[in-house]
Amino acid sequence: MEMTKNKNLELLVVGGSGFIGKHLVKKGLEKGYKISVLSKNEIDSKEKFKDVEYLVSDLINKNKLHTILK
Repeated sequence: MEMTKNKNLELLVVGGSGFIGKHLVKKGLEKGYKISVLSKNEIDSKEKFKDVEYLVSDLINKNKLHTILK
């Protein structure tokens, strides 16, 4: 079943720099999602997908997490 491309669909991938996360990001882009990746560590620019927003925060730091997800 093919999904209609629609940039109004948003997807937040927590751990998007890992093996499974990268595949979710790739598939989400193919489906037309607007994607944000939340990672504990900064991701090397060579590893980043075009048109994906990359956010850096540890889930334990609730104040920073709240701020960047606004």
